[in-house]
Amino acid sequence: MPLNRAKFSPDRRFRYWLVFPDHEILANGKTLAVIGLNPSKADEHQDDPTITRCKRWASQLGFARLLMLNVYAWCATDSRDLWAAHYRGIDIAGGPENYPASLLAYCREFQVSRIIAAWGRDRIKQAHKLQVDPRFRFDCFRQNKDGSPHHPLYLSYSLKPQPWNYTN
Repeated sequence: MPLNRAKFSPDRRFRYWLVFPDHEILANGKTLAVIGLNPSKADEHQDDPTITRCKRWASQLGFARLLMLNVYAWCATDSRDLWAAHYRGIDIAGGPENYPASLLAYCREFQVSRIIAAWGRDRIKQAHKLQVDPRFRFDCFRQNKDGSPHHPLYLSYSLKPQPWNYTN
């Protein structure tokens, strides 16, 4: 039985979303979306350290389900590989299936009630399109010195999400 459910491109070079658990949740269950920089090796059968961490965050925050999205859909375990693909002319964003409108559609499909920005520093500023899009209200666990949302992997579980691109 699959651990997660995920949407990949036919060649599996791009992952558009990953959701845990793989089954439908109760009507009153809440879904947390986390938007990272790019997918690593997590798929239907295995987690990577970031997914494991985000699952725990979701549970601790009282969410029944985690939806993992990314600014770039290109699968790479090392960000240097991501940027190398970009400089070779590959559309690392992943095309229309990973454009902001699609990310919003995935959030609606999975009934997301909170979105955590977690992409860290973004060299080519694709994430800026999300940050300034008024349809997105992002929280983050911590900001980097440049104001970008910190990647969650090494953050303390004691941190609570705070508004990032909006004010209460």
